[in-house]
Amino acid sequence: MFTMEKELQELKEVTRIALLYDIYGTLLTDKANESMSLYLNEDWSMSEIAEALSVSRQAVYDSLKRSLDHLERYEEQLGLYARYKKISGLLDALEEDIRDGKKEEALSHTAEIRRSL
Repeated sequence: MFTMEKELQELKEVTRIALLYDIYGTLLTDKANESMSLYLNEDWSMSEIAEALSVSRQAVYDSLKRSLDHLERYEEQLGLYARYKKISGLLDALEEDIRDGKKEEALSHTAEIRRSL
């Protein structure tokens, strides 16, 4: 069970990084953007990226690490991912309220969503 929990946490982290990249990827340099896209979207290994870009595996690792640091810093400064998660959670709650016929709760969630925009 412990292994499954660890794998689930790793999957959540990869998903978070992919969403950060979707949000902030255009702020990266073209070369960093290309490496991140191949790694996250195409599921290429660092060795495959290194070969395709004619650089060392270490250079790819360093580029990915720097890019991730930039994505994290953008999130710290702009908070768009946190905002997305909040609004997404509120929309889920709103959908549930509508399904359950809870009009007052739905109106409350709608107001909170509007304040978040």
